[in-house]
Amino acid sequence: MEIKILLANENILAVEKPCGILLYSETENQLSLMSELIKALPELKNVGEPPRYGLIHRLDKETSGIVLVAKNNETLKMMQEKFKKGEIKKEYIALVFGNIKQKSGVIKCFMARSKADRRKQRCYEIPMKGSVRYRFSETYYEILKRFKYGENVLTMIKAVPKTGRKHQIRCHMAFIGHAIVGDKLYGFKNMRKINKEVKRSMLHAHKISFEFQDKKIEIVSPLPTDFMEFTKNLEDFDN
Repeated sequence: MEIKILLANENILAVEKPCGILLYSETENQLSLMSELIKALPELKNVGEPPRYGLIHRLDKETSGIVLVAKNNETLKMMQEKFKKGEIKKEYIALVFGNIKQKSGVIKCFMARSKADRRKQRCYEIPMKGSVRYRFSETYYEILKRFKYGENVLTMIKAVPKTGRKHQIRCHMAFIGHAIVGDKLYGFKNMRKINKEVKRSMLHAHKISFEFQDKKIEIVSPLPTDFMEFTKNLEDFDN
């Protein structure tokens, strides 16, 4: 697997993770972004703890885009603190099912693991009673474009998570009735046709910006070819 480097300095690497590739694996023989990166840069084994090593944040297997990796332990700790404090801004591009008519919006809810399917997260307007851990989550979204797909409409959005919960954007979009195209875990029954047609989940970590050592850093990852190829064959929809 060829790894695309978006930024490299003495403290931080920004690399592009393809869709369908694990960030890291507990099994040495299983392909992952970190296993391949360590082959190229063995010194990363000195950062953090295996198997994550210098990974600063998470990205789902089904999601493509920017991943930050620390090259030393001091940077790892510093950047993880920035994430916890909300000092690192992440922007995603997603193609979702259905016509989101308002130009922008904010999704706020409490998230917890789904009791019906332990692989998934679930949104709740208010925390329920019990021993389940509910965590507040918030995502801002903005409409970029709409497309016609048969009798349906698909909407391309920019999504900015204000918190960092597992599956946050995927779960939030499903919560408001607009699951991400190609997401077979959170998709709805009426999405089966399109989810068989697309070859990937249409969610891409497009931009990350933060301050580091008094400098503003902004990293951009263009939409992948397979993402663009699918949308370019769709008819624009204006409504």
